[in-house]
Amino acid sequence: MQTPPKLVEMMNKHDKEFQETFDGLHVNYFVGSLVLFDVADFDILKFEEYLCKLGYSEKKDGSMRNYITKRWGERASDLIRELIAMK
Repeated sequence: MQTPPKLVEMMNKHDKEFQETFDGLHVNYFVGSLVLFDVADFDILKFEEYLCKLGYSEKKDGSMRNYITKRWGERASDLIRELIAMK
């Protein structure tokens, strides 16, 4: 099976920074199933599950954006927003 072009684009554009920011994880770990139809799809729910494993709680920490900013900085929050907005 050939790698969908949108996944290649996402990896080329964001994977290095994502790995450097989020403890060596590849961005493709959080790619949603729409990528099979060549739609860039960052699975924010899967990413939230990852954050919860690290100790994130909406009740304790507020929004995911606040938690990400507090733990990894403003650029990390912006990176997630960029991934969500990819088309």
